[in-house]
Amino acid sequence: MFFPVPGVDSILLVLQRKISPQIFPDATRSAIRKIFTQRRKQLGALCKDNALMSEWFLECKKRGWVTDTIRAEAVQLQAWYLLAEDYF
Repeated sequence: MFFPVPGVDSILLVLQRKISPQIFPDATRSAIRKIFTQRRKQLGALCKDNALMSEWFLECKKRGWVTDTIRAEAVQLQAWYLLAEDYF
């Protein structure tokens, strides 16, 4: 116990490795990294200049995973998996 009690809250976090983690190919990682370097931009604007990314974005939009105004940090994990599996 600390005295005086510090003015911060803390938690203990336990992380466990996944048995079979998703490993993204280099091309997919590069595309995702490029998107996240411009995090303030909306995903629709980021993907419109690249035909492959635009196709992926439209597919995600059709599935209801993204909107025109979504930002990279709000994209669901299955959308990134789709990018890796079907587009790179």
